[in-house]
Amino acid sequence: MTQERFHRLLDNPELLATIPYEEMKTLALTYPFAHNLRYLLALKARQDEHPDADRMLATAATYSLDR
Repeated sequence: MTQERFHRLLDNPELLATIPYEEMKTLALTYPFAHNLRYLLALKARQDEHPDADRMLATAATYSLDR
């Protein structure tokens, strides 16, 4: 994922539909302390109705700067 694409995702989370869940998960694992990636991963999991959606949301809350 390019920096430009990442910034577009942060500005417009609806674009998450164009990215596979596994790509978002790989990014979150590559940068484990990036709270914004954890948040986007939780949104993507919820959007795809992934079985780990609740766990991803809890993880995102843990890493969040303002819970």
